[in-house]
Amino acid sequence: MRKGKVGSSVSARAEADELHIRAVKEPPLDTVYALPKQGVVLLPGDIDSDVAAKVILGLYAACAEHAEVKLLISCDGGALFDGLAIADAIETLQLHSNTEIVGHVVGRAFSAAVFPLLACRRRLAAREAWIGVHGMSDIFQGDIRSAENEARFNQRLLEQQVAIFARRTKRDEAYWTPILKEQLMHHYSAVEALMEGLIDEVV
Repeated sequence: MRKGKVGSSVSARAEADELHIRAVKEPPLDTVYALPKQGVVLLPGDIDSDVAAKVILGLYAACAEHAEVKLLISCDGGALFDGLAIADAIETLQLHSNTEIVGHVVGRAFSAAVFPLLACRRRLAAREAWIGVHGMSDIFQGDIRSAENEARFNQRLLEQQVAIFARRTKRDEAYWTPILKEQLMHHYSAVEALMEGLIDEVV
């Protein structure tokens, strides 16, 4: 999982043209990421700010209609902060509404996609699904002082992630710290994920 997008030199006009082309080519939100009337939202592909925005809006729309909403996760991961944004939205909706959000892994939930899963009140995984956990990667350029500041921030991010995993699984911080310190992906089958407390049920 990466911390965020690397900056782009594309001009504002080119970006606007790209967004227009995408808007014309891509189907509307409710046919891609959410079926609010059915209470289903999909977290697909690679998480970035666009995917996070669509998933969050889909969750809010679905939660306005249903007491239980299913978040289908089939995702390779993506940007850490965008994954955390979805998780924050899930926790906020569950705290301030009567809606229970059920995370359901189909295929895989890797990297940043695990945070939305952990935020769900109930967490399911298909029998053949996989969950992958690893530490974040970062691309940094700057002087020594900035690098030191970035290192301190990364340490705080690590501690935050470890606390989330320890709070929402059966394992403690001592177990998750070395796993979340390295980029090597640790793969858990659905049954193994159940044993570790990453999910609540294999379906």
